[in-house]
This record gives sequence, C-alpha cells and structure tokens, in this order.
Amino acid sequence: MIKYLVMLSLVLCVAGCEAMESMGVIGPKSEHPVEKFVFDTGGDKHAEGFGGWRIEYTRGGKMSLTHTIGEDATTYGPLSLSSDVASTVWEAVDRLPFDRLSSDQTEAVPGDLPYYFGWTMNGKARSASLPSSAALKEPMVLAMNALLGEVIEAQTGVEPVLE
Repeated sequence: MIKYLVMLSLVLCVAGCEAMESMGVIGPKSEHPVEKFVFDTGGDKHAEGFGGWRIEYTRGGKMSLTHTIGEDATTYGPLSLSSDVASTVWEAVDRLPFDRLSSDQTEAVPGDLPYYFGWTMNGKARSASLPSSAALKEPMVLAMNALLGEVIEAQTGVEPVLE
C-alpha cells in the first residue's frame, strides 16, 4: 500500500512540475542535465533533535542516504531506485532553480537549518547553501523536499523530518 502511495505522490509531482511550468511558476528543465545531486538538510543541528539527512544521487540511479543525529550517523545504501522513481527524482532535480540557490540573497531566520545543495553539471561541480526558510520559498525546492521525504521513507522505513 505504501509503495502505491509513494508512486502516486511521485506521479503527481511530475504532473505538478508540468503544470507549474505552463503557468510560469517555475522554469523549464535545465538544458544541461545534472549528473550528480547532493542535498543536505543540515538537520544534525535541528533544535528539536530530528537529525539531518544527506542524499547523494547519481544519474546512473545509485542513491546513498545518511541520517545524522548529533554525532551518530546511519548510512543506507547504496540504494537503487526503480526506473519510474528515478525518472521522477531526476525530473524534479533538473527543474531546481540552481541559479537562485544562494545564501547571498537572503538572511537566516533564527532556528533556520542550513540547506546544502551540490550538483555536477557538464562535468563541473557546484554547490550552494542557504537558510531553509529561503529555500522552501522556491516551489521546486518545496516539491523536491516532499519527493525526497517519500523516497527516504520508502527506502528506509524512517519518516524523515526535512524542515
């Protein structure tokens, strides 16, 4: 049952991407696809102790998840996603507004978690870090957060807190 709910969520995310693009809310897919993607919630510093998640994902379909609470880390992986799930994740990654992911544009609010994004595009590694409150104002980051939460739960059985 959970597997079907996750798949439904992923399909809705892709449909949502297409709808948001047609309304001009988000831009089109990147013309140069991302080869490797890293996302870290910085939650190991989470005030309520939920811990942080680091997701590393390659275009070949391999995913590694690390959940860190304080000094304790649990690593899951390498994991392989089904082709449907992998396609949906890459659809969302390729639509992330990498050009707007910069901490230079905003100040942190007390209690914000430091979101980290890393990506390799055209063989060049890039990264950005910004407060979660700013990141979650971006529709595609918000969608990516929900999508990765579903994937983490499906792969690990752990319900993640990513905000």
